[in-house]
Amino acid sequence: MNKLFSHIIAGVIPNKQLRRRVREKFLGKDIASRCSNEHLYRIPRNECNDSNPTQERLKYYSCDRIENFGLILNYVIGMCEKPLKFCCEPIGIGNIPGAALCGTAEESINALFRERANVIEESKRLSLMGKPILDEERKYTSGCAKCVYFQLKNWEEKQETFSFVNLSIYPSPCQCKCIYCNVRTLKEGSYLDKFQTEDYEKILDLLEWASNKDMISANATWQISSGEITIHPYKERILNLVKGKKAKFCSNCFIFDEKIAANLAENPDSQIELSIDCGTPETWRKVKGVDNFDVVINNLCKYHANTTKPGQIQLKYIIMPGINDGDADYKSVIEIMKKLDVGKLYISRNLHLKYARENHDALIKATGRIVAMLRRERMGEITYGFSSTEWARVTAFANEST
Repeated sequence: MNKLFSHIIAGVIPNKQLRRRVREKFLGKDIASRCSNEHLYRIPRNECNDSNPTQERLKYYSCDRIENFGLILNYVIGMCEKPLKFCCEPIGIGNIPGAALCGTAEESINALFRERANVIEESKRLSLMGKPILDEERKYTSGCAKCVYFQLKNWEEKQETFSFVNLSIYPSPCQCKCIYCNVRTLKEGSYLDKFQTEDYEKILDLLEWASNKDMISANATWQISSGEITIHPYKERILNLVKGKKAKFCSNCFIFDEKIAANLAENPDSQIELSIDCGTPETWRKVKGVDNFDVVINNLCKYHANTTKPGQIQLKYIIMPGINDGDADYKSVIEIMKKLDVGKLYISRNLHLKYARENHDALIKATGRIVAMLRRERMGEITYGFSSTEWARVTAFANEST
């Protein structure tokens, strides 16, 4: 049990006898009897385990990104007061916990640590009080309460170093014109104005400081997705950050990059991901706004030649009913997967419409069809952006179609 437990009990339950009963319920009588109601108490590590039948873990609302400590830098410069976050859910769902960039890297990281502690303490306190998920007393997690990933569970002991880093700052240069993209991108080249450059400098300073201080786990995954990395003005500095580390490069694959290929060759757990979103040149042109499908597939094959195990090439398919859900696209992308040793397709929805209900049935059916086709080929899928209820419907439709 987290050391915040005694703080929470004292702040929420003024009655001493009631506090004792709560301690007995969650800690067990043997441990609680050695605990003074007037002092803070931390359960000994060897006594806080599932072998104690009288002990129950506290269930509270949280998510994997909060508990496993994601460092998410996914924002548009000048349009976000708290750019340091734990997740990349759309801000449209409400207040998402995070921290502002401070004067120094150390101050910024400390601010994010404090925010996380406040988030977890609030959730535990409200759970002890029996408050519902959408309670008006939620200050730090009012936006989280509307998210499908914010769940009531017996969460394990939390991670104390960053286990995932997502560098996804905009504006950033990108040659693609994806129809679902709603971020400001630079028209061409690698130009950033002074204001934008200052933000990038602060973020990269922060990442370098945290990395040097071992505040980022050695097993952390670094996701690089700020526009197109191969033409980014800070490409060299970013690639130096992930040198020798497990990285996931989100690229449009218009350009083959030797340093990315070297990372794939040196790190079997590194990956390059293309949001392919189609299987034919015609649909590629319609979705991406560029006519270079064959060039992209050729570059993927070159990256594949530098991999050391299957799965280092990842393909994502954002399902858009009526646009890219034809059988020709589905069949062709499966053949491309076979060629590149891609065993599972990342299936997503347009996340900017995640909380909208329009065309919902069409999305379920379009997704179910490609899932059924994958399973017929003994291939799998990894999903993103679907709730458990939605995915149950997708699976049911796929089973009917198989």
